[in-house]
Amino acid sequence: MNESGELQDLLTKIERVQQPQTCQMCGGFAFVPCPTCHGSKMSVFRNCFTDSFKALKCTSCNENGLQACSNCSQLGS
Repeated sequence: MNESGELQDLLTKIERVQQPQTCQMCGGFAFVPCPTCHGSKMSVFRNCFTDSFKALKCTSCNENGLQACSNCSQLGS
């Protein structure tokens, strides 16, 4: 069909799909790195009685160190 030109005729009749505007905050991925732990999934806590540090699991993000994009969740509502 391409060599005979039929494919070009068929494709010109199809309307192009316009891409929706992508989110400026996440680029259309719907997730952003966690602002609390910056994607490391751990937050560091210093013990006030000793000079030791404890690494605690961040409770603000998912298992990948990401949070849902607040901009996209507002648009979806």
